[in-house]
Amino acid sequence: MKNKGLHDIYYRFPSDFPLPFILDGATGTALMKSGMPKGVSTEEWVLEHPDSIKKIQREYIRAGSDAIYSPTFGANRAVLSRHDIKKDVSEINRSLLSLSKAAVKAQGENSGSRCRIGGDMSPTGCMLEPFGDTTFDEVADIYAEQAAALADAGADFICIETGISLQEARAAVIGTKSVTALPVFVTLTFDETGRTMSGDTLAAAIVTLANLGVCAVGANCSSGPEDMLTLLAQAAKYGAAYGIPLIAKPNAGMPHTDDEGNTSFDLSPDEFAPYTKKFLEAGIFVLGGCCGTDHRYISLIRKTADQFALTEAPDYLREAQNISPEFLAANNRIVCDIRHAKKNKSPIATDDSFFDAVTTAQENGIEILHINVTPSGAEILMENEFFLSVPIMLSGDEKEIAIICRRYNGHPIVL
Repeated sequence: MKNKGLHDIYYRFPSDFPLPFILDGATGTALMKSGMPKGVSTEEWVLEHPDSIKKIQREYIRAGSDAIYSPTFGANRAVLSRHDIKKDVSEINRSLLSLSKAAVKAQGENSGSRCRIGGDMSPTGCMLEPFGDTTFDEVADIYAEQAAALADAGADFICIETGISLQEARAAVIGTKSVTALPVFVTLTFDETGRTMSGDTLAAAIVTLANLGVCAVGANCSSGPEDMLTLLAQAAKYGAAYGIPLIAKPNAGMPHTDDEGNTSFDLSPDEFAPYTKKFLEAGIFVLGGCCGTDHRYISLIRKTADQFALTEAPDYLREAQNISPEFLAANNRIVCDIRHAKKNKSPIATDDSFFDAVTTAQENGIEILHINVTPSGAEILMENEFFLSVPIMLSGDEKEIAIICRRYNGHPIVL
């Protein structure tokens, strides 16, 4: 295998999954072309029209996908309840994943390689505290319920995609890992400024999610391949440093809506295809398509990936050698190497003076806050989390630190 060395670099990616790893293309826009109306529950419609998804997924397998995503995107109890669907969550996920298994069985025997199934999970649509009324643990439990069902139904890995919030992605990973040891992939959506809707950066997401044990992380939807390439290429060094490949699942360019409300995308398969080589050369090795793409796009991605050979010393690998993950802290926006950052000379205690002490330290240009967590200090720190503009280091009460590490929107360094 000419790219065998990729598994040495990305050692946290499943060793029995090939690299490059080719995902499928769009599901939602493909289903709409198959007749699915707008505004319905995708999951319910698919169960009523099972041949539609099986045909789409057989085409992806035939095109060369190493994995297809199960049609379970919104099959969590929060989303299903908004459609007034009262069926058991586990039953729905098992039924939907069985359709992907049927597609793999029907087509995979003739594909020449094994196609895996990713148990697909979407945002819940819940607003987490303090901006909403849903707790972190409640959201983690929603994901745990769906992940357990997908694992039991036979998913090969769990994919958490189209995230608009790093904090919700954290809850999804923590919930998932509480019920299954399957590999976990995570993709978020980023705007033209390189941030999620919640203001999270890709670098911060990679550091945070890598420390939670994901196997691959990246972006899907929200942009075409050109903008996504620019975003991911800047962060490829972090993926290599942590041993996890980055994921790119871009749209087929920009969407356009006609007078009748029909949406099309501006990149044809032939226009989309040249970006595959650019992604691979930039260090992005898990590739697929999102809105507007179909099996024709995946076929061309597959062709290019099969011709790719890793060069000896790409820039992202040289840059990765200068990164020591054990010294990286992050909030949801900033990544900080604690060895070189300006720190407060004395730890700030989680007591009644915490807010004022933090404010003063940040006004004085502190780049990372050393916080001494006292008994019952987790509540104080988390109440003030959104006033902390820089990453944090923690010492003190271990029980309280564990609470913070579960809920903090980033990756704190524990001293």
